Amino acid sequence: LYGLSGSGKTHLLMGMAHLYQSRGLKTLYVRAETFTNHVVNAIRAGEMSVFRQAYRNADVLLLDDIHHFSRKGATQEEFFHTFNTLHL
Repeated sequence: LYGLSGSGKTHLLMGMAHLYQSRGLKTLYVRAETFTNHVVNAIRAGEMSVFRQAYRNADVLLLDDIHHFSRKGATQEEFFHTFNTLHL
């Protein structure tokens, strides 16, 4: 979703998450900053397999404020692989 600040993008994403959950889908809504923190913490702790299990087994992954991935190479790469896994 793309739009001006304050136009309701986050509200819409959260509504989508609730809808998918109510239909029995394993839905994960997360802010891009949180995703980045999870990547960094998993790398530091040597627990990337736990991270990947959590994110790559969702039926629906909704990421908010993805522009925060700018200049974060490790996060971008991990998101790329996560997206590909979910897409396949």
